[in-house]
Order: sequence, then structure tokens, then C-alpha cells
Amino acid sequence: MYSLMSNFRFYAINLLSENCIESCKLYEDVFGFKRIHSSENHSELEINSEQRLIFSKNSSHCKIDSGSFTLTLEKMDIEFLKSKLKSFFLESYLPEKKYASFLDNFGNRIWFYESKN
Repeated sequence: MYSLMSNFRFYAINLLSENCIESCKLYEDVFGFKRIHSSENHSELEINSEQRLIFSKNSSHCKIDSGSFTLTLEKMDIEFLKSKLKSFFLESYLPEKKYASFLDNFGNRIWFYESKN
């Protein structure tokens, strides 16, 4: 039997921030996570070599709020995702950015992001 999760690995915890630079600095100082990227709208800290803490400012193309998490996959296949996530709503899909987000019926968001590795 084919398992959807055998294709993915946990990638990130996503947190909402109005100032991603300040949030990044706070968590970097408190937990000692390594800074990967930091800007006003999007910042990333490395928890370990395979996991990140992401801060994002809500925007029309990047919706982040409580109840979001991110999974990476080797190749973005939107038709495969839609077939496996039939009870979810496809919220956004940007093939040029290689990511998609789905919502469950409670508004929880799952981001799928094509790995660069």
C-alpha cells in the first residue's frame, strides 16, 4: 500500500510576525538557532540541518497564521497532492515558486514546498 507520508519530510514550523527581523532576532537570541535569512516580511532560522522556524508577515501570496506547517517533497506534483488530499481545499499553487497550500475544514494550513536538494 502506498503511503502519502513516505514522500514527505517535516520541514518547518511557521509563525506569524508583523516584523520578521525582530522575531528572528528574539528566537535566535533565546534558543541559539542559526539565522538563514532575515527580512521584514520573511525570516528563517535553522533548528537543525533538516528543520526550520519560519516567520512570515501575512500577504496575499503567503498566508501564515496559527495552524500552519510545511512539508517538503522531492518534486511538486499538484495532481498527486489533490488526489491524496481530497478532503482539503487547494488554497494556492504557484508552480514557478514550487509551493502549494491546502486548508482543512477548520482552516489549518499545510504548505508543500519542493525541496531544492
